Amino acid sequence: NAVLSYVRTLEMRPGESFVSPMPLFHTAGCVLATLAPIASLGTQVLQPWFDPGVQLELIESERSAVFGGVPTMGSRVSQWPEYVEELHK
Repeated sequence: NAVLSYVRTLEMRPGESFVSPMPLFHTAGCVLATLAPIASLGTQVLQPWFDPGVQLELIESERSAVFGGVPTMGSRVSQWPEYVEELHK
């Protein structure tokens, strides 16, 4: 039920990708980031560890509809130099 609620809340659709740097030993990584793409007939893209530059590259290349991560990760991504530069174009 938690996963289905998550899928509905994020409005995940079939075929969408979910890029996740979350570790699979954590509930967010092993349950939400793994089962949500399965439940929504999407694709899970994993990173071996969190790197804001790689996260942004994967979001773009995989056309990710969902950003998986904790607030600190979101903050680091939003402060990544290339991301900030792109926002100011």
